[in-house]
Amino acid sequence: MNGDQFSDWEKEEARKNGFILGGKTGTGKSTLLNALIGRDIAEVKKGADSVTQETTVYFYKLKNGKMIAILDTPGLMDPKYLDNPNIDNIHLNEIRKKINEEKIQIKGIIFLVNFQEERFDKTEQEALINYNKSFPLKNFWKNILIIFTHYYPDPDGDSVEEMKKIKDESNRKILGNIMNKVKNVSDVIDYKDLITKYFNSYSPVKKPKQRERNQKNKEELEIILNEISEKEPLLSKIEIFTKKNYVYSENNKYYKANLMIIGFFCLAQKPIKEEKFLNDIEEINEEEYLKLKDDKLNASVELFKAERDEDGYVNRISTNDTTDSYYWNLFTKCGIRGLIGAGIGFIGSLTFTISPLSGLFLGGFFGIFSGFINSLFKK
Repeated sequence: MNGDQFSDWEKEEARKNGFILGGKTGTGKSTLLNALIGRDIAEVKKGADSVTQETTVYFYKLKNGKMIAILDTPGLMDPKYLDNPNIDNIHLNEIRKKINEEKIQIKGIIFLVNFQEERFDKTEQEALINYNKSFPLKNFWKNILIIFTHYYPDPDGDSVEEMKKIKDESNRKILGNIMNKVKNVSDVIDYKDLITKYFNSYSPVKKPKQRERNQKNKEELEIILNEISEKEPLLSKIEIFTKKNYVYSENNKYYKANLMIIGFFCLAQKPIKEEKFLNDIEEINEEEYLKLKDDKLNASVELFKAERDEDGYVNRISTNDTTDSYYWNLFTKCGIRGLIGAGIGFIGSLTFTISPLSGLFLGGFFGIFSGFINSLFKK
């Protein structure tokens, strides 16, 4: 993992602004990464074989001082794994695991496409759909940067601008179709509202013009990454609980149903919000309702919050409340203890030879401190 030149504090800041670098094998992810960071940190190899075999985190400081983290990922549809049709899903799970391990908050995805290919192929389309399903934010498509690499004229004679015009029309249709497939997950936007860039990067750099182009691309890319980092993070959607035979009453009628609770997470943080869905709803009579309600297993709904196991995957543990964030609970806990402590301190000041103000201050301080310590063991 690159980043030895950065302090622990800078790395922590970078983890709040994470970007997934994805694309098919041979699109030039490692070349772009080297050009951006300014030195050869990722191996570059010509041909169709993927060099990046596992997800690696690189830390980088933008010109304005903001720290970001870039996850360099294995290439899609790698010829090395043609005998395993599920390899892209395996790689996606590895990306999720790395995000968990490093506690990275994903802000956007940098997706590379070979400009010389006729259109987005099936693998690339499926990858974008799977990314969207993994990070179901309404504004998902506004957090994506699509970079078309190998941006040079057609050897048959078409100019770059002519090729770009043709491809833009094709891409508009293809990306529109992709968005329509996940429109129940994210908002559909027009192709012109997508962030797209057309350029080549060079690594190693052999000519002054290549160095100049790298620098220009780097400046453009930094501006875009900074803009995306200011947006809402991409959330991960996980089914955290399904309760069968959930019973409830409504308008003097009684029902039995399955209750599914979906949690939205930043993976590196506590749950942000939850959604509840009822399915298999069945109307029952009052006697059945009371019988099920008396059953302790069905009397109430236990909510769940996510915790990670030793392998970095999200597990389920029961809790009484997940609707409030950890930080809000910490604030209220410390606040209540602080008020109680301040009251005790004030009463104590009347007995001991200290001023009421000092009693309020000392009691409040120890109350807040005890609330904070308590929260560390119950986080």
